[in-house]
Amino acid sequence: MKEEKKIEGSNIFLKECITEIEKAVDLDSITVERAVFGLFFSGVKLSTGHGGLCFTPVKEIPEAVCCPSSAKAMPFSGKLRGRGVRAYLEDIFSENILRRTLGIATLNALSTLVWDKTEHPEYELLLGAD
Repeated sequence: MKEEKKIEGSNIFLKECITEIEKAVDLDSITVERAVFGLFFSGVKLSTGHGGLCFTPVKEIPEAVCCPSSAKAMPFSGKLRGRGVRAYLEDIFSENILRRTLGIATLNALSTLVWDKTEHPEYELLLGAD
């Protein structure tokens, strides 16, 4: 029961993030140009040039014994390029952990796009500083 409430709470946060991103950018004009699953991190590159990463929870994938069997764990294997970002954002709430992983990576990439499009007068970017 506690685990279910924890997941429900995180879904609310993710839905709010998606809503804010929808207000800032035209999601229907953006696709995923490249999607990569990695042993520790997975990532996407958007058609805007922005990228995003997400931790790959390998231990949550019972099929992840070897590469050929892991490929079956991802329903759209081989068909990830060119999908609209909206489809990836819907995957955040999927039962499939790999779909969720790429969905969150897409959300992270979109947040970078929003950051780049927004002015931040309260922040100063110092290059070459620790």
